[in-house]
Amino acid sequence: MKPPAITTALAAPTAATVIKAAPGQLVGAIVAFGSADATLTIYDHASAASGTILAILKATDEQQTAAWQPNTPQLASNGITAKLEGTAAQAIIEYH
Repeated sequence: MKPPAITTALAAPTAATVIKAAPGQLVGAIVAFGSADATLTIYDHASAASGTILAILKATDEQQTAAWQPNTPQLASNGITAKLEGTAAQAIIEYH
């Protein structure tokens, strides 16, 4: 049985934030609108907001939150790095 997912919270605007600097699995993410549209981009990278994009979530004034949860955890073979853009936006990332 897999252990429970680990969660990391982000508040925008952020530069690239290393979530996990080693291979892992992305379990899900949620992004919430702040006072401007919010975009959460999650990369398969151990230290930078570049490389393969694992997920992009957008929250707008019309759609206040966006959630993503794959049927099976998504492999991040290099690590997990996220970038959150949007004034006062917030996000939560779940991973193993």
